[in-house]
Amino acid sequence: PGYQLSKSSDPGTGSTVQPGSTVNYTLTVTNTSQASVTNAVIVDDLTDVVDNTSAPVVTNPPGTAVYDPATFMLTWTPGTIPVDNPATPEAENVRVLEYSVVVNSDAWGATLTNVATPSPDAPGCVDDPDTQADECGGTTTHLVPNWSVTKTADPASGTAVAPGDDVTYTLTFTNTGQVAISGQIVTDDLSDVLDDAELMADLPAGLTITDQTLRWAVPEVAVGG
Repeated sequence: PGYQLSKSSDPGTGSTVQPGSTVNYTLTVTNTSQASVTNAVIVDDLTDVVDNTSAPVVTNPPGTAVYDPATFMLTWTPGTIPVDNPATPEAENVRVLEYSVVVNSDAWGATLTNVATPSPDAPGCVDDPDTQADECGGTTTHLVPNWSVTKTADPASGTAVAPGDDVTYTLTFTNTGQVAISGQIVTDDLSDVLDDAELMADLPAGLTITDQTLRWAVPEVAVGG
């Protein structure tokens, strides 16, 4: 007997995910031999996932799938996997495990790295016989963005100003994470400014004001930008 193991995710590996979003993982074991596989055991290391997500929720696993919160390991025993039968319309030699996690609300700047491998106590996984590609495990990575917003004024905050003086405000958005950021909106409540002042010129591109609240559609910001 022999089998191959692959891992995928939705969104795909390398994607940016937001706090509160769901990441779906899929493990696939394929019997590539001419004998039934009976002893496959897959171990999925979630150490660098569940420190920033919920515990995994497994959906209708073939065989048994048990998550141990003490070791952060998901162990999957897919059961007997027969050889492929070309006479049947569906692949009988494939077993699929699906589970999902939800990114924590405070996981800004986190990296979610997930590694699935065969258990060393249950050998039998083999590389692709045609390409010799590594078909005995898989790793997925997802990045959570992080940023900071600061505000300054000229004259500086706390300075006395007189009627007729100009005050210039500056908003600074800094990408402090590991992935480019786009589509973010920064709001600035000017209700206690515009009751005693007025805008001196047209707003720069990307800024709008409604009901004394400024909205800044931040352009894409590269890592460190």
